[in-house]
Amino acid sequence: MLWYEGTNKYGYTDYEAKQFQGRGECLDYIWDNKADLVEELFRIHGIHEDGHKLKTWGFYCEAKRVNTSDV
Repeated sequence: MLWYEGTNKYGYTDYEAKQFQGRGECLDYIWDNKADLVEELFRIHGIHEDGHKLKTWGFYCEAKRVNTSDV
């Protein structure tokens, strides 16, 4: 989740570079790789398309099911 300076709106982005076997594995990955994740987050989302700077963010793990017949 992304929050930008000077606006009440928030953004949302998915990290799709890696898949995890459960929430615990995801949380461990965030903990172990936080510096790299934050660097990438700022590189990609540091400035919103309307010019607002990224003020704060939150990492969380979310389960998504993929229908393999659609792949």
